[in-house]
Amino acid sequence: TVQTEHMKQAFCGRWRFGADRVSVVPSTVPSVIRGLGEQGIAAPSDPPTLACISGPGPYKNHAVLATMMAALSTDTPALRCLLTVRRDEVPDLAQSAENLGVLDRFEFAGRLSMPETISRLRHAVGAVLPSMLESFGIPYHEAMALGVPVIALDAPHAREALGDAGWFAPADDGVAWAEAVRSMLGDRDKAALRARARFEANNWTWDDIATAYVDLLRKAVARREVAS
Repeated sequence: TVQTEHMKQAFCGRWRFGADRVSVVPSTVPSVIRGLGEQGIAAPSDPPTLACISGPGPYKNHAVLATMMAALSTDTPALRCLLTVRRDEVPDLAQSAENLGVLDRFEFAGRLSMPETISRLRHAVGAVLPSMLESFGIPYHEAMALGVPVIALDAPHAREALGDAGWFAPADDGVAWAEAVRSMLGDRDKAALRARARFEANNWTWDDIATAYVDLLRKAVARREVAS
């Protein structure tokens, strides 16, 4: 089993498995996030903040956010960007932001507690997730569950998760990321509703996931019994 159609295609291609041998069973978000999302969409914080909920690592592609924030500095001077990494964990981003004169527009919060992470994300004006690789992509689904619009890397894993509820930009084009942010901000209320609707339409509960695995196991046992 894998968690997305994109993972299924990649797995079958790499390991030469027939598609009929691989089943897709999605993951889901923590129940506390689901519950908060059901309470309604929260008002954005002041100053408005873009949230990048992500660990460190080169494939997370944080560096593009420096050019993005520089491109946004003239028309959205109050906008800030929160990152759940320390400054020393993303030296390329920090150096680029300093060179461009926008280092003060970033908050390097480091690893936050789950309640603090959820609160900061829920009150973000949007989520920016430039990761070049994800499996299920929990951050996409967490943001949508809370009604937070998402701007993501233009890649199959992100498009599968976000569908028509997301904005997309190339991996290394910070100006394009800024344009996507502007587009989202210009339609933010409707964008929040689309994000939440996307989550509701595609959400699996943990009971749904457990049932899917039990069904798969029963079918496997039945096939083995027939074969024997």
